[in-house]
Amino acid sequence: MTIKGYIMSVLRLSQLIMTLNGHRIDCGTVLNWGQTEMEGFLVQKWIVSGIVTVACLFGIYLLVYDMPNKENAAVPSESVSIPDTPVDADAAMQIYRSNCLSCHGDQLSGGFGPNLTNVGATMDKETIYKQISQGGGGMPKFESKLTEDELITLTNWLAGKKGD
Repeated sequence: MTIKGYIMSVLRLSQLIMTLNGHRIDCGTVLNWGQTEMEGFLVQKWIVSGIVTVACLFGIYLLVYDMPNKENAAVPSESVSIPDTPVDADAAMQIYRSNCLSCHGDQLSGGFGPNLTNVGATMDKETIYKQISQGGGGMPKFESKLTEDELITLTNWLAGKKGD
């Protein structure tokens, strides 16, 4: 079968399909390669297919190579000394309710944020302080929202939560 015969067969089949879809193409006007309405339609399909393929490949490239690194939780890099002050549980609970309740829940059991009922058993005071003040791992920074005294009060209160 010649190229022209192949094109005519494809056009006749396409004419049938397009007629069923409400479009009418005249296959008798095939003069040269690429000059029929159907061939233009097929070229458009290839262009759209090519664009979709390029978009998919670009998306895969972004997923593999250009995704930002996940933020890590605060890790103590500098020594921070948290004074051992007596914990005012009422003041700490007030700070917690105002700033932490929406993510960590009213019983410190977690929700959007992690469970804090035994945070003192898994993290030391310095790590807790840095996590609260600098954020990380999905947690926002509170160094500009809380005073130093509030940070220390909340840190000492949470450090006492050892799951007892």
